[in-house]
Amino acid sequence: MNNGTPLGADIATSVVHTAAWKGDEQLFDRYREAARKAKTPQEEVRFVWSLAAFGNKEILQKTLEISLTDEIKIQNAPYLVGAVLGSRLGGELGWKWTKENWGALTSRFPASTHSRMVEYMATQGIPGL
Repeated sequence: MNNGTPLGADIATSVVHTAAWKGDEQLFDRYREAARKAKTPQEEVRFVWSLAAFGNKEILQKTLEISLTDEIKIQNAPYLVGAVLGSRLGGELGWKWTKENWGALTSRFPASTHSRMVEYMATQGIPGL
């Protein structure tokens, strides 16, 4: 992602997430591709979870939608949804989407992850929650 110069493991996630906040559709697509081509599970998770860090509601909507596809592994998808729900920009958007897709979410994801998805919202202060 950075012209072949590897980032140090101690800062890689911070750099990727920080770039995501200001990122556009092109960076979103690059992160998705980086997750698909990741050489380690840690690298894959770094890029998958960064999809919830974008500072753009349309991109966060796409992040939620791909969480229900095979692009995101079952063991990662509920936590990706939770990360959008817990983000400062994605809380309300994510809550609306989660309510609308609850049946699909609960049938696709293991029961043990259902509460994990929504626990991220505890500090959101969303009206009507």
